Amino acid sequence: MVFSLAPILNALNLWWLEKRKPGRTFMQGAIMGFVGVLLMFASQFFNAAMDLNILVGLGISFIGTYFFSMGNLVSAKAQQQAMPLLPTTAWAMGYGALYLFAISLLMGHNLNFSSEPLYVSALVYLAIIGSVVGFNTYLALVGRIGAPKAAYCTVLFPLVALSLSTVFEGYEWTWTSLLGVILVVCGNLRVFGLPEPLKRWYLARQ
Repeated sequence: MVFSLAPILNALNLWWLEKRKPGRTFMQGAIMGFVGVLLMFASQFFNAAMDLNILVGLGISFIGTYFFSMGNLVSAKAQQQAMPLLPTTAWAMGYGALYLFAISLLMGHNLNFSSEPLYVSALVYLAIIGSVVGFNTYLALVGRIGAPKAAYCTVLFPLVALSLSTVFEGYEWTWTSLLGVILVVCGNLRVFGLPEPLKRWYLARQ
């Protein structure tokens, strides 16, 4: 839920750093998408026993989302200056890995590796598909359509997750989660407009 704030944070950071005021249409769509995500997870959220650990987790999630937003803007700026995407992303991931390594050592965590096939296959998938391919594809989208619009993808992630959970885990939909899906879809249409085939059909009907 916190991560779905990314498009709003991107727009606000652009306003703050580059004085580029976000458009009313975009902000309406982004807020609709965020509220939709809230509704999709409302039952789980309100049924959770709120304690200090959950509040700390929410705070850390927000800080992480804010740094994700700032990273979007850095990548967009680098691409505007014709810096190659793959090498700059590789350097960013390298620095991130070093920071995580240092933090893990400072917190006293052990570095463990399992030779189990399931562990190794999951690690390879996350490293190649989830990180190298995923981040470069997303950052290429940032360079093409801008950080605020590209970040709207984060609003669609929970919809995909719940759809997979419905198929594989028996997730039961409620009226609030269905309303949330409608808001996410409407927010997407508000941000990006109607798909081209629907736009042509609509114009033909006029």
